[in-house]
Amino acid sequence: MARKKKEVVKKVEAEVPMVVGMDFEADSGAGFEGADSQSFAIPYLVVLQKNSPQVDEDDGKYMKDAKAGMFFNTVTQELYSTVRLCPAYYQRMLVEWVPRDAGGGFRGAHHPSTIDMNKLARDDSGRFRMENGNFLADTRYHFVLIVADDGSSSPAVISLTSTQIKKSKQWMSQMNSLKIPGKAGPYTPPMSSHLYNATTVKEENDKGSWKGWKIEMDGMLSAEQAGIYVNAADFRKMVQEGDAVVTAPPETGGSTSEEKEEAPF
Repeated sequence: MARKKKEVVKKVEAEVPMVVGMDFEADSGAGFEGADSQSFAIPYLVVLQKNSPQVDEDDGKYMKDAKAGMFFNTVTQELYSTVRLCPAYYQRMLVEWVPRDAGGGFRGAHHPSTIDMNKLARDDSGRFRMENGNFLADTRYHFVLIVADDGSSSPAVISLTSTQIKKSKQWMSQMNSLKIPGKAGPYTPPMSSHLYNATTVKEENDKGSWKGWKIEMDGMLSAEQAGIYVNAADFRKMVQEGDAVVTAPPETGGSTSEEKEEAPF
C-alpha cells in the first residue's frame, strides 16, 4: 500500500522523549479531560479530483505529492494511492445545503424518516427543494477504519453522493451477500468481519470526467487482526450513540459539474 505523509507528522511519531520527569505513558490522556464528542473531528477519506485545492499549485492548500485519484485524510493530511478499509457502520442521510446564490454552506443532515420526500418539489436540476429554499442531497456515509500496513487502524468516514451512490449500493450488496457457515446454518457476518481494498478509476459522462471509487474485498479478518474488529465495534457504538457525528464535508472539489452543484461548500 503506497502512502505518503507530511514530514512533520513522521517526525512527531518517531521522536518520543525518554527523559526523567517526562513519562508520556504514565500521563496518557492528560489534558483531554474536558473534551467531549464535539471536541474532535472525524476525518473524511476523500478522492482528490483535478480541481481539488490540494492538487492546485496556486492554492494555499496545495500539497506537493497530491494527485487526482489519490485518497486524502482530511485530519491527518495523509495521502494514499490505495487504502485498506474495515467497514464499521453505514448511515444514509439527507444533507441540507444552502444554494450557492444564497451564500452556500452545509446546514446539517436529516434522517430520511424525518422528511417526506414526496412533498418536496424538484428544481430544474432535479434537486429536492425544501420550504426554506435549501436543497437536499442523498448522501451515503460509510464509517470505516483505515488499516495501515503495520496493522494499526484509525477511524474515518466516507461520504458518497451523486454518481458515487451506485458504488455505495454495490458495496452494501456485496457485504450483505456474504455467508459464513454457522451452527444453525449459513449467516451474514457483521460488515467489520472483512477487509476491503479501495482504489480509484476514471469515470465520465456527458458532464465531464472524474475519479471514482473502486472497492474490492481483501479477505476475512484473521485471529491476529482481532484488535481491528474490536476497534470497529467501538467506532460503530460511538456513531450509534451519537458520540461520533459527521460535520460539513471538506473542500476537495467536486467530481462533475452536477456534483459541484450538489455540494456548494
